Amino acid sequence: MHHLGSNADGVTSKCEPEVDRLFGPLYGPDFPLVENPVTLVDASGNIIMWFLPGVLSEETQEDMFRSAQHLNRQLHQSRNPSQAGGWRVNPELFNDSIQRPQVCPGVLNFSPAWFQQGRSTMQTAALANGTQHWLAAIARCNAVLNAILSVIHPQLYLVVRAARYALKSDPSFASLMEFWNSVYTGVAVIANRETPIHRDPQCPSKWYDLLATVGPYTGAELELRGVGLRFAYASGTIVGLSGYVLKHGVSSCTGERVCYAYFMRSKVVSRLGIPIDATSRVDQYLRT
Repeated sequence: MHHLGSNADGVTSKCEPEVDRLFGPLYGPDFPLVENPVTLVDASGNIIMWFLPGVLSEETQEDMFRSAQHLNRQLHQSRNPSQAGGWRVNPELFNDSIQRPQVCPGVLNFSPAWFQQGRSTMQTAALANGTQHWLAAIARCNAVLNAILSVIHPQLYLVVRAARYALKSDPSFASLMEFWNSVYTGVAVIANRETPIHRDPQCPSKWYDLLATVGPYTGAELELRGVGLRFAYASGTIVGLSGYVLKHGVSSCTGERVCYAYFMRSKVVSRLGIPIDATSRVDQYLRT
């Protein structure tokens, strides 16, 4: 699995070696493979990761995979060398060995609300080139993922749902939000690509990015380098994790794989006047 070098999304040559020295992998160096559902909890009782294999039905997996075909033209264009995107569009990371892939290798980011400056590369023509068909095809699946978030991080669900309602009530966003039914305000569609070990510096430490992986593939593994664990990343798996706290990456695989990575930026929520404090604690799930 690739590892990002200096100045790559929160993994810098100056601080990461020192962090690794002070807080080495708990389960290294063999990195055991986890196949059953687990949560990771920090010393303060905060749940920093949920690993939920097989939680998506076969029907939902099929819908999520096939819906990505609406984006094939955009996915192909996303790998244009002239496009910004850094390591995320590195040609070495994509699986180009597939003959006539059902979903074109590539990566796209969508958001109905984003700041014009200081932002990551975004696909802003949200209703162009098949995107509206994709949003319609993925609507039921998004509802399922919304429900999962409400269980694994209830406070964050309330925050992002409030943000969605605020955007929908704004005349500038109302028409677009009719098509956007995820409570998150951003999603990356990653097709047939390995993901190097990295951090997501814009993910607040107590929030989750929500990952859903689907497709006719085998052999993918999600790795938490700092913790020292690997996870069997089969189709239908959902992962909620603090992408900044946990260095993570995904291996290559055999077959076709599409990942939906849902995210929310705290600055967007703050701009809407919504309190951003939200934690998922283990004591919320313990019976008294």
